[in-house]
Amino acid sequence: MSRIFLRLFVASACAWCATQFSALADAELESIRAAASKGATAMEEGDHAGLVATTYPLVIEMLGGREKATRTLASGMADMKAKGFRIVTIMLGDPGTPFPAAGKDYSIVPMTMVMENQSASITVPSFLLAISTDGRGTWTFVDGSSLTPATRKLILPDLPPDKLPPKQKTIVEPKQ
Repeated sequence: MSRIFLRLFVASACAWCATQFSALADAELESIRAAASKGATAMEEGDHAGLVATTYPLVIEMLGGREKATRTLASGMADMKAKGFRIVTIMLGDPGTPFPAAGKDYSIVPMTMVMENQSASITVPSFLLAISTDGRGTWTFVDGSSLTPATRKLILPDLPPDKLPPKQKTIVEPKQ
């Protein structure tokens, strides 16, 4: 009889632990999703400082600090607008399960940006690379479309390249 109770206790304890780990994983994915959504919304709304706030700190440092990064982003977006382009939408997929590498945690967030100008609709499938350096779930991002092998080595030299999804082709659809 005591063996039956022991088995029931062990099974119950295992089930409880599994739900606790699942809840932690769900909370972490929600944290990534919320931070990525904040950055995407900032991009769509032209909130340059808001977008810089969600950017991986080393990228900001390489751009000369927050103020200069914000000005550079604003200038680039103004140039894009002057050429007749506008962002229609940014769609985010579900974040991938976080994985550790070189003392950081990473997650891949699928992203598709749709832009248009007078003559075409442009769909850019890509991803955001979510990075947490504090072990507490504070996430910042690098736009996957900007990660060439050279920039990856410069910004994230310890990230194994096989952890990143392959580049996808931009789709340009002429307007009628």
